[in-house]
Amino acid sequence: MRGRTLHKIGLVALAIFGLAAAAPAADMLVRQPLIGMATTPGPQGLRIDGLLPAGMAARLGLKQGDILVTVNGTQVSTAQSVVDAFTATPIGGTLRVTALRGGKNLSLSARQAPHPDEAYPNGVVRYGQVDIGPTRLRDILVMPKDVADPPVLFYISGYSCGSIEATGPQSLYGTLVRSFIDAGIAFYRVEKPGVGDSRGGTHCHDQTLADEIDVLRASYRHLIGLGFPADRIFILGHSLGGIEAPLVTADMPPPRGIVPYGVMLKNWGDYIQDITTFQDFATVGADPVEAYKQGERDRPILQAFFFGHQSFQQIVAANPAAADRLKAIFFWDGGDHAYGRSWHLLQDLAGVNFPDAWARVPTNILSLYGAVDEIALTSEDQRRIVDIVNYYRPGSARFVEVPNTMHFMDLVGDRDAFRERNVAAGGQVVPGPHNPEVERQIIAWIRDCLARPPVRTMTFPESLAKRVRKANAATTH
Repeated sequence: MRGRTLHKIGLVALAIFGLAAAAPAADMLVRQPLIGMATTPGPQGLRIDGLLPAGMAARLGLKQGDILVTVNGTQVSTAQSVVDAFTATPIGGTLRVTALRGGKNLSLSARQAPHPDEAYPNGVVRYGQVDIGPTRLRDILVMPKDVADPPVLFYISGYSCGSIEATGPQSLYGTLVRSFIDAGIAFYRVEKPGVGDSRGGTHCHDQTLADEIDVLRASYRHLIGLGFPADRIFILGHSLGGIEAPLVTADMPPPRGIVPYGVMLKNWGDYIQDITTFQDFATVGADPVEAYKQGERDRPILQAFFFGHQSFQQIVAANPAAADRLKAIFFWDGGDHAYGRSWHLLQDLAGVNFPDAWARVPTNILSLYGAVDEIALTSEDQRRIVDIVNYYRPGSARFVEVPNTMHFMDLVGDRDAFRERNVAAGGQVVPGPHNPEVERQIIAWIRDCLARPPVRTMTFPESLAKRVRKANAATTH
């Protein structure tokens, strides 16, 4: 249910499909409700585009096509306003909503229920928490049954502040968990601050890059503390999570391997320039010549933001006409948020030396790319990650392209078929069924890594980096 207005830099829409309300203050985290609906804002309220059977929206009796108007007397107009309204009702309390159905007023109520726990035939689910000062984050570890000392895959999610809980057996997280535990590999996730059951600290929406990296580093240390030595840990970094993975593990015991999926290597400002110029052409058939012209007109705004380090407010103060473009490009809310997160995070990303980060992490790398990725538009960056890693540590990185697969691991055909289907849907990005080849590639690679010594224990005397340095030294003398 990702529409054209929701896929911009992809980074997952802030529709509230699967989001849970935040937890109340307490020392131990408690389970919170699953709202379970996707919505689109409209003049009368929020149109419901989809429902999860286990969510509170379905329990209330809401249906696809209804217009949600109020929650417990509070008018709602955005996804976040619904989350905030649900938060005010504790588990066991009465939730009341008003809606429009076929133009008629509707009043519904239900008792607030907690998010259903995940369950897998071949797995044991443990709900715990990661304590970081005043911040308490929900973590979920799923262990394969009857497997002694399994390796573990630490999943780091992408840009959005959506929940990492599985919303059903066919959801992305439910599918990934099932695939890996069936292969004897544990699966670990941590909610972002302010999301799902997590509470305390700076909300995900307001975090800087340093904030987010600190949280992920603490989560990595916590996983080691749960009894998984670093040499048994693998990281699957999806989208932004894959960009962050080498930063998370810097100067720490390195994991046995990292899988970046759907990532970029180029400067983040240059990446956004590419996305704003070519994404709509790649996905929904926008005129590429006109898109290029608009991209060039937008270039000064992006340069001022990413490389001039100006705030959106400063840009608009100097050029009031830029406000509309900032809203179109970044979904700017007029305040401090772009793409639903702090604009500081975006500027922070433009200041990171990603080649250096990948060069420094002594571990195996599987650079995995969906050939129809609509967020990481080309495979160039993921191929270059492999080139950089192998320049210093030959043979420790490999690139694999998964055919007919998009950013969210769906099978959608080749790029032409994907675009034609989206055009036929009226400019909506239409997902497909999950492609299990993604997990098959990762599982085979994990087994291969475990059959060889950890990269951190190896030396690479004949690396291209050392040979070039030796040749340069001989030339200068």
